[in-house]
Amino acid sequence: HPIRDAIELAAELRAAQSEVVTAVTSAEELDSVPYWMQGNPEVYSAENLKKRVALKQHPEVRVAVGRWWTLVRRAAGVEPPAGVSEKVYMEMSASIFIALIGEDVDRATLEENWAEDSRGHAELDEALFFEAVFELADIWCEGVEADEYVAFLARTLWDTLTVFESLHEEATAAAAAADTASAVAGALKKLGLGGEEGAVAAQEAELQATLAAEAATDEEE
Repeated sequence: HPIRDAIELAAELRAAQSEVVTAVTSAEELDSVPYWMQGNPEVYSAENLKKRVALKQHPEVRVAVGRWWTLVRRAAGVEPPAGVSEKVYMEMSASIFIALIGEDVDRATLEENWAEDSRGHAELDEALFFEAVFELADIWCEGVEADEYVAFLARTLWDTLTVFESLHEEATAAAAAADTASAVAGALKKLGLGGEEGAVAAQEAELQATLAAEAATDEEE
């Protein structure tokens, strides 16, 4: 339904524009604005709005999102025709945060995103899942060309799945003792993925690897 899609997207853009930053006065100010809040006014033009709506029907974009639908469910052990549950959705969302910005995500954000994307349903069917993943590309891509969306979706899918595999296993073990959002948030912290803790863990691992390599070199000499 192109007309309905255009109306919904326009409404979303109007709501988002109050938070999006489209102008800064210095490089320092730009660095302080998260990428997903950096807006390009040209993307919000009537012409580009139409292009963005049309991208939902582009064959290559639909195939790219279809890979997410197939591989995320496969990684979570979901058997067709079942959809994406709240737990799997939250694990995917947390993995996306880490893959894209290197930070973990809190419980409140996970719950808010689920409420918005599930639209009151117990799970995401293929149509709802498509809308959620397409919106991800729509936010992060600077232009309005299908090639850019497809490349972004392919690159981000593999990065997301890399994190997802570890997170899914850890969150599954924790799920019995907590609600879904808490289990996922707790699993993130336990794994040391994302955020300041993740950065520190990565730095420590790198330091240990460097020291080990230097020790091996000294022994050889």
